[in-house]
Amino acid sequence: MTRRSGRTKRSVHAIAQLEWRNLTNPYGRIKVLDDEQVQTIIDSALGILETNGMRFLEVGSRMRLASAGADVDEESMMVRFDRSLVMEQLALAPPSFELRARNPDRHLSIGDSHLFAKSAIGDSHLLTKESVGDSDLSAQDAIGDCHLMGVGDCPLNFASVGGPAFVSDLDKGRRPGTYAEMCDYLRLVQSLNIIHQEGGGPFEAMDLPAETRHLDLYLAQYRLTDKNCQSYALGGVRARDSVEMACIALGVDRDALLEKAALLAIINTNSPMQLDIPMTEAVNELAAAGQVCCITPFTLAGSMSPATLAGTLVQQTAEVLAVVTYAQIVKPGARVMYGSFASNVDMRSGSPALGTPEYTKCALASGQIARKLGLPFRSSNTTMSNCNDAQAAYESQMSLWGSVMGGAHLVNHAAGWLEGGLTASFEKLIIDAEMLQMMAEYLRPIELSDDELALDAIAEVDPGGHHFGTAHTLQRYESAFYDPIISSRENFENWQEAGSKDAAVRANSIWKQMLKDYEQPPLDAAIDEALVDYVERRKQETR
Repeated sequence: MTRRSGRTKRSVHAIAQLEWRNLTNPYGRIKVLDDEQVQTIIDSALGILETNGMRFLEVGSRMRLASAGADVDEESMMVRFDRSLVMEQLALAPPSFELRARNPDRHLSIGDSHLFAKSAIGDSHLLTKESVGDSDLSAQDAIGDCHLMGVGDCPLNFASVGGPAFVSDLDKGRRPGTYAEMCDYLRLVQSLNIIHQEGGGPFEAMDLPAETRHLDLYLAQYRLTDKNCQSYALGGVRARDSVEMACIALGVDRDALLEKAALLAIINTNSPMQLDIPMTEAVNELAAAGQVCCITPFTLAGSMSPATLAGTLVQQTAEVLAVVTYAQIVKPGARVMYGSFASNVDMRSGSPALGTPEYTKCALASGQIARKLGLPFRSSNTTMSNCNDAQAAYESQMSLWGSVMGGAHLVNHAAGWLEGGLTASFEKLIIDAEMLQMMAEYLRPIELSDDELALDAIAEVDPGGHHFGTAHTLQRYESAFYDPIISSRENFENWQEAGSKDAAVRANSIWKQMLKDYEQPPLDAAIDEALVDYVERRKQETR
């Protein structure tokens, strides 16, 4: 019997998981804008950078930009960019790259190797088959009333939640996180095959000193997981430490790391139209070292951006292009990504609104803009819910559909996010893993081999009969369909007799079992010792 790729037989007590695999999205990405509208947003963003500019708070960045030809006003710290400068620098950014992991089997692909040619954008030319060639652009025909844009298989990577201030579970509720709990969360990230990347620290370890806790995080990342991990980008020191420890963990020097990246960091702008000093320092360190800067404005329509999605997309694109330009000036060919976190605020309260229809539309549109610019694209799984309820599920689903069908190469915070990003939940990590696995199965193309068409099986069964006992069914009964982690398919009576457990309660049991079953990935003793020595030395230097 041949088991379908990626599906495993579940033992009596095992947790159902898909096998680790690098995902691709084989389907066409949804277009919410036509080509002319995408070009209008890009042209408008370039116009904003020319006329208004963007504020760079770090003095060294302004000096670099001025030397490259930007118009710098030192008094206001505003930098204005001629569009030719932006397009020249944008053309240097690679459309795709690989992120190495400690385990070579878990290297990640980011970006499409056949993304649109950038040269066509500067002169406001719409991209057509004639302008970029049949090999770069597949058909963009309308299918019914839904416009899809197919650009071939799109690598898709899911990252765990990163950066919250709090942690929660059903046993102890919401609370400041500890180092021990952070390590448990990392163990779960390692154990969940559907998570491709650790998201840069699941939450803050509040029992450790703020100035050095990033060192403990990096050490735990390399000890407890062999997956690719994000860097902590708040300031140059933290970024530099991540580069040095990556070299130690991978057994390479900086030249080798420059050649093949191992770190990705989220670079948030201070929307509207400002880049602060810590984030600039992180760009300086990471870009110079050849690591990935994912430029992500924090644009919430009605608050940090205009109260329209079109205006928000223009501002978001302007901020991304400004920082992409700067990164290329720091290091020509710097690896960068177009990050979108665009959503809206609740106009009654002014609080963020995430997992909304507006968020989904912005994710889809941002994917189109990123592809037109020739940049890899990042989106997120988001929700404003404070607990693992129906709201958390449907808002996360809205976000995930926008991210996946928007052609995201990286879905940040894909698992574990609650409370608008303030809390990392143990139960939500498992619930989200279920949703991610379902997305992975959705992305598995329908096969049309003779065996899959099953014509003999159809002919074998009499009208009104059933397929339960056919050879075709018996060969597949263990692996034919998706086997859930959490979802209950019991009838009401059996479910009630088993304790009437909802999804969150079942998730609570699952993550505890996964911690019991966790196996630490091997790490060379000499490398471990070198990492510990580095951490201790840097802590001494910081005191």
